[in-house]
Amino acid sequence: MSQLITTGAVKPDPDRILRDILAELVALERAGLYHDDVRLWNVLVTPEGSARLIDFGSISTKRQDCTWPHDLMLSFVVFMREVFAFGHSGPTELRLPLFDANRLPAPWNGAVTTVLASPHADWTFARLSASLDAPDPDASARAGGFLAAAAAVEQSIEHLIAFAGSQRSQNEQSSAQLAESRQALTAAQGDADRLRLLSESIQHRLNSCEAELTSRDKSLSPALVASQNARNELAARDALLADTTAALQNTRADLAERDRQATLLHRLIDALRAQHVRLQDQATAAEQRSLLRTMCDWARSSPSRHMRRKRG
Repeated sequence: MSQLITTGAVKPDPDRILRDILAELVALERAGLYHDDVRLWNVLVTPEGSARLIDFGSISTKRQDCTWPHDLMLSFVVFMREVFAFGHSGPTELRLPLFDANRLPAPWNGAVTTVLASPHADWTFARLSASLDAPDPDASARAGGFLAAAAAVEQSIEHLIAFAGSQRSQNEQSSAQLAESRQALTAAQGDADRLRLLSESIQHRLNSCEAELTSRDKSLSPALVASQNARNELAARDALLADTTAALQNTRADLAERDRQATLLHRLIDALRAQHVRLQDQATAAEQRSLLRTMCDWARSSPSRHMRRKRG
């Protein structure tokens, strides 16, 4: 039956299973024998839905269960609760005190109450089987204290189980978060290791480049000195060229000034020549006027001289 629970197969009829197992326990009890390990995993369910007890090595004349609560009737009550709940499928040393008969369906609740209300010597499987069909109507009143205590204990245990489940859930969440944190830490450590290796590789490359540069500097030192000397010489030539250029510019300025002065001098000479020409023209005109005046004077004076000559 435990395999049916584990595999999630179709749930068999719990009433039929309990009646079949109870019939076998009644037969063993009549023979003075008892099965001390009535558990789900010791119940074989046939394809037709009937049930049979197995583990015959657990059958003996000792009227006691192999584990707590040791009482065969109370252990069978727990077994009934497990059958109706269709749970608790694996072997374990821990069994919950599921003694509250009121949580069993009819007619099992009335039969269990009838047995529990009887003296302990009458807690037999035969009485339980008989009480299925004829339960004691006054049994609840007589067993009320026990049933109330069993119900209170079971409720307390349920609260504890719920609290433990909550704590287990929180622990699982914490464990999951811790696992995630560990994974993140492992990933971070892996990243740090990769970064460290990358840093070492980069540092190695830098050292190699620095060594190569140092070697190149050593090999290029003569060329650098020659280049520096050439630069100095070029700088000196540039300075000389700058001085020469400045002197040339000064010379050009002097020549420009001289050209300007020469232009002014030529203009002055041209003006003087023009004035000289005018003066010459004026002198020529004056001479011509003087000559003309002389001639005119001579012409006017010529007849009088001719007359005087004739007179003489």
